[in-house]
Amino acid sequence: MMKKILFSYLKKIPVGAMLVSGLFMQPLLAQEGTLTSFPYEQSFMSGTETPKDFIAIGDVTFSNQGMLLTPAGNNKNGVALLDGISFASGDGIKIEFEFGIWGGTSTNEYPNGGDGLSVFLYDGSLKAENDNDFIGTYGEGLGYTYRRTNNNYSNERKGGLKGAYLGIALDPLGYFHQARFKSYMRKNGVQDRGDQPGLTTKTSQVTLRGGIGQQNNDLNIGAREPRFNGYPVLFTRTTETNEGSRLMAKLKEDGDFYYFYNDKLDNNFKLNTDSLGINPSDNNYRKAFIELVPNPEGGYNITVKIQHGAIVTTVINNYHYKTQTKYQENALPVGKKFGTDFNILDDRSPTTSGAIGATLNTSPPETFKIGFGGATGRETNNHLIRNLKVEILYAAEAEDDEANLSCEESVEIAVLKNDVAYANPLETPSSENLDKTSFRFIAADGSIVTTIPYFVEGEGSWFYDSGTGFVTFSPVQGFEGPASIKYDINGNVEPYNSENHRALPATITVNVGRCVCTVEGASGEAQDASVGISTLNRNSNTWLENVKQGVNLVLESSTKPFVITRVINVSSITEPVEGMLVWETSTSSLKLYKASGWSTLREGCNKPVLRTNQ
Repeated sequence: MMKKILFSYLKKIPVGAMLVSGLFMQPLLAQEGTLTSFPYEQSFMSGTETPKDFIAIGDVTFSNQGMLLTPAGNNKNGVALLDGISFASGDGIKIEFEFGIWGGTSTNEYPNGGDGLSVFLYDGSLKAENDNDFIGTYGEGLGYTYRRTNNNYSNERKGGLKGAYLGIALDPLGYFHQARFKSYMRKNGVQDRGDQPGLTTKTSQVTLRGGIGQQNNDLNIGAREPRFNGYPVLFTRTTETNEGSRLMAKLKEDGDFYYFYNDKLDNNFKLNTDSLGINPSDNNYRKAFIELVPNPEGGYNITVKIQHGAIVTTVINNYHYKTQTKYQENALPVGKKFGTDFNILDDRSPTTSGAIGATLNTSPPETFKIGFGGATGRETNNHLIRNLKVEILYAAEAEDDEANLSCEESVEIAVLKNDVAYANPLETPSSENLDKTSFRFIAADGSIVTTIPYFVEGEGSWFYDSGTGFVTFSPVQGFEGPASIKYDINGNVEPYNSENHRALPATITVNVGRCVCTVEGASGEAQDASVGISTLNRNSNTWLENVKQGVNLVLESSTKPFVITRVINVSSITEPVEGMLVWETSTSSLKLYKASGWSTLREGCNKPVLRTNQ
């Protein structure tokens, strides 16, 4: 694991501003007043309302399946911005989410449907006041990049995402990474014409694009404004095949692309699937893991992994996204600097000599915000996101726990045994680095539990012992089924014990079963029954001779139950006798009188506390 470096700048440099010179390095602390919130978790499956702190734009809807960015219809577009929360950038960031791309069109030309979905990071100091103006273009831009056009499509011109730092596309169609020069779409990217034939396989691309552009008067009219240039392709590759000589493209130091084929994937797969996968046992299941690890030279090492079914494949491994990015604006009209988009022509400059090199400042902002985009066009797919988790690097990690309980009065679970925290990023995290006193129960509504034991109506009580790290659950009488509660935990070693390093919540589940127990009967020979009462029209007493149960009275019926004496409260019995049984209606319970007084009879074997996961 790479050594962790904390970094920032002597002063804040806006994303997309001109870089003067050098690197600006010093440890980063969250500025006063900056809203940061690690860890963050959102299932998107809690109902139809837009979740708190999110802005939903376009065709986005919510359901118990997740956040649907687009349905599988033509020309659908959706963007969701987590605009109410920002995340400190200095210690790096981990993002994971389940996704589904399925159910759309499939033709010989476009077998994967279209277009795709994106996850992006933008400057956390910005607020999306004008929703549609804030985001990038739809269609193949996936809410991130810009769209330049000629005058025939002037109403479709749109700048890229404001404050953009990084866009990551999961792109079955494969247009997000491509340079395009059409009357209706002009953007830089990987070429696919003439002396630059592009990638061997263009579909099922995982693509990184960089940040917002800058004022650049060397470009043609229409491309000079910051939101109409920049957003360069940094890296792109297909997940679909290992065949071909140009499987991936990587931006070089000189701003051109390097194509290569020798870094093959261990497993090939498509980003889109036949149906929405629910869990890893389904081959249609998809999950993305994204890590931005601070690089000692500035910027981040970016890793993208995709889980397909039960297999996790590293698609992009430690790409260094630097604080300066050279690239080529290579979708320009004839005339380059003196050309213009503001006509009805489609005359393009040569792909190589007609490109203009540019250098962007791609220094990370002090805080990030996160967004998602999805789009369809003539080709379609459903695009869905769910179970989003955002963490700081080297945060504590908590795993779910499960126990079974039947006849015992309670169960004791060593919940911290499979949890870990960091003492040093170069060392393997360990449960020894956990702060047992930082344990917190989390109620069903997401609030922190402040009273221990914590009682859940109809289920039972939860108790935590900070000395042992054990959780005890005691069910209420008569409860059967699963009882669950969430908790989190933190580390005990600085700096990995800050609240930002607290683990994402894990779940403790106790499955309470029906208690069925048996005991050995008394020794000796059973006696004949001497008295019998039957509702079955017995014509002789011989049936009693066959009943040897060691009892004096036999009651027999196929439809008539025996009802014990019922009282509202046992206190009304003035002369109780040991062995007396009665049903108390006020408590709906069976009572037995012993020398010590009345007690409630409950199903069970009077076993001790069950201890598990020790």
